[in-house]
Amino acid sequence: MKKILASTIILTLLLLASCNSSPTANIQGVYEIDKTLLKDQLQTEMGDNPKKGIGIVNAILTNAIMEFHIQGDSISGIFEFIGETIVFNTQIEEKDGKLIVPIKNSEAVITPTKDGFLFTPPHLDVSFQFNKTDRQSLSANTQQAINLQNSERKTN
Repeated sequence: MKKILASTIILTLLLLASCNSSPTANIQGVYEIDKTLLKDQLQTEMGDNPKKGIGIVNAILTNAIMEFHIQGDSISGIFEFIGETIVFNTQIEEKDGKLIVPIKNSEAVITPTKDGFLFTPPHLDVSFQFNKTDRQSLSANTQQAINLQNSERKTN
C-alpha cells in the first residue's frame, strides 16, 4: 500500500513538473475578447465622426465572436471580426520565445498578460486582449459559430 501511495505521489509530482515547464502552462482555460477595450480602440480609430463611428463600432462588436480554449498545448476556438473568420483547432508552438498559432500559410502570436493574453492575428499590426473566463469549455454561441464555419467548408 505504501509503495502504491509513494508511486502515485511521485507520478503526480512528475506530471506537475512537466506541466509547469510547458510554455502554455500559465494560460490554460477559456478566453474571450475584452469587448470594452476593443470598443475603445475602435472608437479611437474612427476619429472625428463619433456619431457615425459609434454605430459602426456597435455593429462590429455585436457580430464579433472571439473566444478560445487553451488546453495543454492546443488551442481551439474562433476569431470572427469584420468579415475575417479563423477557426482554430491546432497546436500552439514555441518559436524564438514566442507562442505561435499556425494558420494556413501564416501564423498568429499569443503574448501572455496579467489577465489573459494578447492575440495578434496574421497580417495585422494590432493585438486583441483576451481575458480568462471561469468557464471550462467554449460557449454555446461560439460552438455554434464553429460548427457553421466547419459545415460551410465541407460544402465548398
